[in-house]
Amino acid sequence: MALFNNGYKFFRFLLPLVSVTLFWGSQNAQANFISKFFKQRLQEMLAPKSQLWEKWKKRNPQNDKQISHKLWEEVLSKNLFWDLSSGINLFNYKGISKEDREKLNLYVKKMAAIQISSYRWIEQKAYWLNLYNALTIQLVIDNYPIKTIKDIELTINHAKFGPWDAKLLKIENVMVSLNDIEHRILRPLSNDPRIHYALNCASLGCPSLNKKPFTSLNMEKLLEKSSFDFVNHPQRLSFNKSELDVSSIYVWFRSDFSKEGLEGDEGVINHLKKYAKGALKKSLEKYQKDIKGHFYNWKLNGLEKK
Repeated sequence: MALFNNGYKFFRFLLPLVSVTLFWGSQNAQANFISKFFKQRLQEMLAPKSQLWEKWKKRNPQNDKQISHKLWEEVLSKNLFWDLSSGINLFNYKGISKEDREKLNLYVKKMAAIQISSYRWIEQKAYWLNLYNALTIQLVIDNYPIKTIKDIELTINHAKFGPWDAKLLKIENVMVSLNDIEHRILRPLSNDPRIHYALNCASLGCPSLNKKPFTSLNMEKLLEKSSFDFVNHPQRLSFNKSELDVSSIYVWFRSDFSKEGLEGDEGVINHLKKYAKGALKKSLEKYQKDIKGHFYNWKLNGLEKK
């Protein structure tokens, strides 16, 4: 979910890009362009791109076997708790039992041993969604206590990596990272913006972690529920003086949410209207401006007391 720490690549063209605005007709136009660029467009440019890892295109539509995610479900059922103040499920990183830690580790080990390319796509999709979330939880537990997942730094072969870039697990003889799963497998292969509501980055700003694992049987229902829950959460969208502020996922991955005939902010807003309810839906239907700003809470989604 995090942005790559390679922003310096873009600095070489920032100056000429900003200079172009000096030829614009008014100071307001210049200010609005610069503000929009630095607050949103630059963030979008720095976000990981959807780039297919060709290896994972392989699938077998004739294989109707189902992968068991029972161990993951058992871990979630005992360690995930609804929090009224945040309006999301929090994970009990601090109080997780030794037995549940072992179950989580065993689940990840079992998933790594699966020849996932021999399954049909719906099973693969559930596999990658659950594995991403399980690996994230495992990573936080192994590095707990921390205030945010962004504090995690892993040293592998004398090189330092953040939580998303580190190669965490060997699957079919290749090492895979969280960024690989999200941006090189799920995004390009699913072409489904709803996966952003299914992946949890262990933060309060993330979509709430579901108590039920994704399966081929509940996939559509759970993705729709996750989409409705996130869009209608009071801390994901807000109108401030008739201006719309949104969760940063709609800026980082703007193109993913704009695949339904409309582009840019208009495409994002059209997506939001699809899932919004009540007063929020009415406000979005009346809204005629661009997205004003964005926000994200990187604080750990950990249960404080248990």
